[in-house]
Formats: sequence, C-alpha cells, structure tokens
Amino acid sequence: MKKIKNKTFILILISFLFNSCSKKNIIEKGLIGEYALIFYNHNDTNLFYNMTLNIIKFNDNGTVKLPGIVDRQKNGVKEDSCTIGSWELRQKNNLFFVDIRSKNQYFNNSFEVSFDENKERETLQIVLTNNKTGLAGEKSYFDYRHNQTLIEDLIKYTKR
Repeated sequence: MKKIKNKTFILILISFLFNSCSKKNIIEKGLIGEYALIFYNHNDTNLFYNMTLNIIKFNDNGTVKLPGIVDRQKNGVKEDSCTIGSWELRQKNNLFFVDIRSKNQYFNNSFEVSFDENKERETLQIVLTNNKTGLAGEKSYFDYRHNQTLIEDLIKYTKR
C-alpha cells in the first residue's frame, strides 16, 4: 500500500511539473514578438505621447527593444534614451512575470504578464503591470485566425 501511495505522489508531482513547464512555454511563445503599444502609464503619468517609438519587442534570444522616453509635453518627465535590454519569464504560483533588465529607468523592473484579445480588430493584446507601471500593446505580425488555441490558452493561463 505504501508503494502505491509513493508512486501516486510521484505521478502527481511529475504531472504538476510538466503542466507548469508547458504553461510557461506557452506564455513565452505568446510573449515573443513585437507589440504596438496602445497605453503606457508610469507613476500615474501618461507617458504614451512621450515615447520615441510605440514598439516593444521581445526577441527569442532574451533581448528586448524598448521605447525611449522624451519630454515632448514639457511635463517634467525625465528623459531616457536607452532602448535595449534583456528579459526573462518566470512563474510564481499561477502568475507569470517578465523581468526586464535595462538601463532604461522606465522599464527596468518586473511586470506581471496577462493576455487578452480584441475580437473586433482580431489582435492579441498584452498587458504588463506592476505597482508603478501599466502598459498594453497589440501583437504585430501575428496570424490571429490561425492561433485561436494559443490565444485561448494565453488568456486562460494569465487570467486572475
């Protein structure tokens, strides 16, 4: 009887680990790519119009391309021209986080990752948030119609 309990426990543990790894792989697959930013707020300041480019791009080699920040609106925003960094996806309990490392002060942080879709525009959307920042983007160069299963999984695995 004890052997059966041990085997059952091991099978459950392996199943849990495999399921967690596969979820992380799916989230990473969704994360990699270029997003056209549609919203960017930092410390209760709308920085959308302060970006040098409204693109964030997560490359599969762990690098990330970021928008620079300029003070176009003369609202006292501290400018930051660094547009490169690295990223790593991690999972904590049932939440996924992307850790961005950059000299760009506006992006050098950890962000909770969630996905959604805009059915009207047929786009995959990403939302990255933490206690200081919220940004949202729509994935560029993404075949929405042929990736419905992926989209459903991304939304399901990142829904709170």
